[in-house]
Amino acid sequence: MASLLLEHVTKRFGGVEAVAGLSLEFARGRVTGLIGPNGAGKTTVVNLITGMTRATSGRIVLGGEDLTHATPEKCARAGIARTFQNIRLLREASVLDNIVIGCHRHERTSLLANLLGLPAVWHERAAFRARARALLQRFGMTEYVDLPAGALSYGHQRRVEMMRALATAPDYLLLDEPVAGMTEGEAEEIGAIVTEIARDGVGVLLIEHNMRFVMEMCDHVYVVNSGRLIAAGPVAAICADPAVIDAYLGS
Repeated sequence: MASLLLEHVTKRFGGVEAVAGLSLEFARGRVTGLIGPNGAGKTTVVNLITGMTRATSGRIVLGGEDLTHATPEKCARAGIARTFQNIRLLREASVLDNIVIGCHRHERTSLLANLLGLPAVWHERAAFRARARALLQRFGMTEYVDLPAGALSYGHQRRVEMMRALATAPDYLLLDEPVAGMTEGEAEEIGAIVTEIARDGVGVLLIEHNMRFVMEMCDHVYVVNSGRLIAAGPVAAICADPAVIDAYLGS
């Protein structure tokens, strides 16, 4: 299965290097952590991978396809989906409609067919809604299907954002602080779902400050500080690394 690679990637904003020569590898079928203090460059890495910002130098490659300067749309078509550190939902739209938005990566009917309301369009829309309902079932949220997304609790809005990303049927799912603000019980429920997602063959990149969650979830962890890689390896080794303790974990 194709890996997602960052090869010596640098991103400068003016004279500031937010990311400095990072080389990372994310594999399908496992959860990989990306941790570090605030301002370390973690979200910038996600923005680079998803085409929301462009690398100053280096390469981003997925299965031999160079995505270094790809648009967000091309990155999505290549099989990359994400959630955001700050939740981005259509607050007035229903939970179901927010999830269905993610399905449109797979839209096959033409604009003309949609304007004419041809049967193929209705079949496709029904399939998208069925996919969204299946995700609601998986996340235990069927009772919220018709509610406005903005009426949900913070933790449930996080779940809707994850479902919208999964509706694209990605090969890689990038989660930016998915359990921030959640209770321990809510985090455990999300963790079980993320584990299932990885078992299904999706590569998960996890950015998270909840170190207990990271330790339970991740097979491999990268640690960045000031845009530079300072450590990489299994969780146990990372937690014992003096450089990581000094820069991030503390004594």
